[in-house]
Amino acid sequence: TLRSITIVLQGEEQEDHAGDVEILWMYSSEQVGSDEWFKGQFEVRAPIHDDVHQNYTLRFVAEHGKENSKGWAAIDSFQLARAECMFLPSDALPPTTTPDPTQPTTVPPTDDEFCTFQEDNCGFEIEGDGDFKFERKSGVEGIWTDRHGNADGMFLYAQSGGRDSSLINTYVISEEFAGEKHIVECFHFWFYLDGFLDGAKNESLQVILRLSTPQQNESLVWSYAKATPGWTEGQVELRSILEEDKYVNWRINVMAVKPGDRAAFVAVDDFTFSIDDICETMPIPGGDTTPAPETTATPPTIQCEFETDFCGFEVTGTDKFNFTIR
Repeated sequence: TLRSITIVLQGEEQEDHAGDVEILWMYSSEQVGSDEWFKGQFEVRAPIHDDVHQNYTLRFVAEHGKENSKGWAAIDSFQLARAECMFLPSDALPPTTTPDPTQPTTVPPTDDEFCTFQEDNCGFEIEGDGDFKFERKSGVEGIWTDRHGNADGMFLYAQSGGRDSSLINTYVISEEFAGEKHIVECFHFWFYLDGFLDGAKNESLQVILRLSTPQQNESLVWSYAKATPGWTEGQVELRSILEEDKYVNWRINVMAVKPGDRAAFVAVDDFTFSIDDICETMPIPGGDTTPAPETTATPPTIQCEFETDFCGFEVTGTDKFNFTIR
């Protein structure tokens, strides 16, 4: 008889690391109550070694029981996509590593750097144009609380008006990130743009990636240009580039822009840089949000129906027990 089908993640081998091996999903013959097809689903995350996401392969293993007994297993319609992912079926293994099957997986990232601006500027450099400059504030007119709803909570706030109509800027500039250690980071933050109740003030907020090399210019990776009704989540993926076999150091510039002759404010709060292989642009890209460049776009869904071939999947087994297309 067939004992089980198991799906195993195998991380890529490194010179100093054999590669992680992890059982992601398993279903045994003892759990099967009918001969009907049923849906399996689980979350896949790239393994991390030395703070760098590793390449990996997935192995679908069908384990046979006694040699002289008969048994079979069938699988169909593989899909690997970036999306919310419930663990299915609920009684599959391993139970100790799976979330509640009724809820989508929303795994919080592990913070590399995190700043709530409660104590100080966390090493961020702040620049501004005249009186339009980010400062740590709490409970100002128009924004009575920080993004947590705390009236005493601190955030970065910039406001001015009564000048000429030329555009003015204020910046929050990060410290330099070592490219070799921070190849890919997910930058998550909160922001608030004035004008939702009393008319648009034509402000915008931008995230600019600065690569520390004379051959590379600054690049706009995220922008939002519409008044918000309150604190709003922002998120964008940041990537270093490989130059002469070395990943380039980088920093970001969070820039607020507004016309000088309009009284308006811009605020930001809670900066997080995290290592996370899922980093969707937020808010959802549309008419008001400029998404990340094509190098950070969501990869296409990988799908195989096995109608004509194995779609590049490697299939191994014995002469008597091996997957075939039927």
